[in-house]
Amino acid sequence: DGTAPAAAPARPGAPALRPPPPEAEACARARQALARAITEDDLLGADGPPAAWPPLPGQGGRASAFSAYRQAMQAHQRRMAERLGMLRTALRQALARRSPAGATLARLDEALEQALAPRERHLLDQLPSWLEQHQRRQQAAARRAEADGATPPPPVHAGRLAQQLLLAELALRMQPIDGLLAALAEPAAPQPPP
Repeated sequence: DGTAPAAAPARPGAPALRPPPPEAEACARARQALARAITEDDLLGADGPPAAWPPLPGQGGRASAFSAYRQAMQAHQRRMAERLGMLRTALRQALARRSPAGATLARLDEALEQALAPRERHLLDQLPSWLEQHQRRQQAAARRAEADGATPPPPVHAGRLAQQLLLAELALRMQPIDGLLAALAEPAAPQPPP
């Protein structure tokens, strides 16, 4: 008749299976939205002179053109930090409400975040500068190859590389969130037999 069969009763003392935590859907939406914002960014995904900084309307010079990439990357980084930071806090609160063990794990995650966040933020903040330096080195190598009559290295468009870096950063920022979700999805504590 199309009706799903009823679940078999759990054995006495066996851990009860838990459905995916309700927070999982919010985390999935956040991940998808942030990834979509990066991949659909008109500036980063625009076709243009590879291995260069395409001129932008109203801007002159390569340095000023690259500043637009820098601003775009920093905007995506701020958006990730804000949205995922709120999600991580909400997951810790849900875990702390679940059990004393969950509260201990939530406090541990908070302590780790406070200890590692400054270093992580410092390294991630360097990504736009790293990209600019990488592009400068690539351009210099291409000019040397042309001067020597050699084939220049395959070029990479700055915007496309920026997208790859931002998606890698998103995956990194999602790791602690995925860990908290996994903890919330763990089976409930065994129930004593009647």
